[in-house]
Amino acid sequence: MIYLPMERRTHRSVLGVRCIDAATGAVVADGLEVTAWQIGGRGPLFAALRAASSGVYGFRSLPGLEAYVRDERPLTDYCADADAPPTYYLAIEDRQRRFLPQLHRLCLPKAALTVLPLYSNPARALGRAVGALRGQVVQKGDSDPAPAPYAIVTARFGTGPVYETVSDERGAFALFVPYPKPNTPPGQWTVTVRARSNVASLTPLPGIPIPSLAALPDFAVVMGQANRQIFDTMSDAASVNSITRTLAAGVDLVVASNEGGQRLFIQSSA
Repeated sequence: MIYLPMERRTHRSVLGVRCIDAATGAVVADGLEVTAWQIGGRGPLFAALRAASSGVYGFRSLPGLEAYVRDERPLTDYCADADAPPTYYLAIEDRQRRFLPQLHRLCLPKAALTVLPLYSNPARALGRAVGALRGQVVQKGDSDPAPAPYAIVTARFGTGPVYETVSDERGAFALFVPYPKPNTPPGQWTVTVRARSNVASLTPLPGIPIPSLAALPDFAVVMGQANRQIFDTMSDAASVNSITRTLAAGVDLVVASNEGGQRLFIQSSA
């Protein structure tokens, strides 16, 4: 008997993105607009296709990557290592306004699934089953206080896990945390708050064709900001690494410097 080999064709996608709600850990499988386009190019914007079963937003192909898609060239011809220069912008927007938008620079293609956490819009509410810390991060300087846009605010109960969120362009933030157990006294927990910020590093990315995203910095730069000292009380001459506040069950905690008018004052990064 003669066996004839069957024709085989390989078709690889160039990017798959799964978005995770940083507040709940759930996969965000709806309501997002995920777009990619070439850095420095004048080509069109490409919208991701969503796989309903997995919640993955994916791109089957993008300009310049067709040979990889057809398995004619290996991944190392494009992105040989972690230091390979980025070739594409990736934008994530939420039509339902649950999450802050993000801009990423990526070297494509990527063989593995890219998992990205999404951070809550300051106006978001999740009900009383979880704790909520809210506030506005501002820089304390010689003149009028200036907002600290895209600051990272973290919270921790004792030696437990660290929870974090990102503020919006005004420095406003919402950080949702599960109530720890046990609680002593009942219904109250002491939480330690820290902040990371470096406003000078947050320059908008060039050549962004989406007007609503034109002022956003690279999200990798946002997440790489350094720790910033906090003023526990507005009138303090010295700042501290962290502050402690009391979270009560069912009540939003406004994280603010004492005498700060519901604002959290940090050292200026200027």
